[in-house]
Amino acid sequence: MEAHRILVDQLGHQHPLTGNAKKKLGCAQMLTRDLDEAERSLLAAQRCVVDVFGPMHPHAAAIEDDLGRLFFRRGSDMDRKIALQYFESARRTNEAVR
Repeated sequence: MEAHRILVDQLGHQHPLTGNAKKKLGCAQMLTRDLDEAERSLLAAQRCVVDVFGPMHPHAAAIEDDLGRLFFRRGSDMDRKIALQYFESARRTNEAVR
C-alpha cells in the first residue's frame, strides 16, 4: 500500500501507471479474499483508465473482466448477474478494438 501511495504522489491519480497499480492491487486483494477492498481498488482503476484512455480500450476491458471475476466470487444470484454484465461489456469492448 505504501508503494501505491508513493506512486500516486509522484504521478497523480490520473496516470496510466497509477491505474495499472490500482488494478494489480485489486487483483491481489481478490486473491486474499478482501473483496470489498478489491472492488474499491478495481473501480478506482476503472475510473483512471477510462479517464485516460476512454471506455473502449483493452485496459478498460481487462478491468471489467477483473470486476466480473470479483462479483462472480461473491456468489449471490445478484452478484453473478452483475458479473455477467461486466463480462459481456469486456467482451464487447475487446471485439470492438480488434
